[in-house]
Amino acid sequence: MTERHETQYNVLKFIAGYLSTHGYAPTVREIGAGVGLTAPSTVHGHLSRLERKGFLSRKANQSRGWTITESGYHYLAPIAETELELNLNDDLNSAGVEPIDKEHQFIFQQLNNDLIAEHILPGDELIVTYAQTADANQLKVYEDQTTKLVVSKKAMPQNRLIGFVSAVFRKF
Repeated sequence: MTERHETQYNVLKFIAGYLSTHGYAPTVREIGAGVGLTAPSTVHGHLSRLERKGFLSRKANQSRGWTITESGYHYLAPIAETELELNLNDDLNSAGVEPIDKEHQFIFQQLNNDLIAEHILPGDELIVTYAQTADANQLKVYEDQTTKLVVSKKAMPQNRLIGFVSAVFRKF
């Protein structure tokens, strides 16, 4: 699916966040409340379409049995983008990035909800290891044409690979 249906995307994103926080799927009413839908039948319709597209699966005869498939997480992940401006030729400190070891790693803070499917929340600090290659299952960090950092599991050959996320720190 190349075009995103905004409501279905929001439903999937809500389920991913709920699963990450609670460890089990939300009810139909909780999904509706979370994405601004009042009719349970509308929520059921979106869930059915997401299931047909292969983004969700449901355990038979189990309430709260929705799980997000691997393709569902891939559907969520490619749009993850930080709001951090970075010119890699400048000193990292001036861009809001803290170098750990200027030759090997740096750390920056995730500012938005775009990585919630990867269990990364706003305020989490990502440690990025510089690399020219990364494994398919790793979160990769790219620099796009506007010098923003983009974090994605999906390969983005149009952007320059900076490295991969090697650790995540969360303060409670």
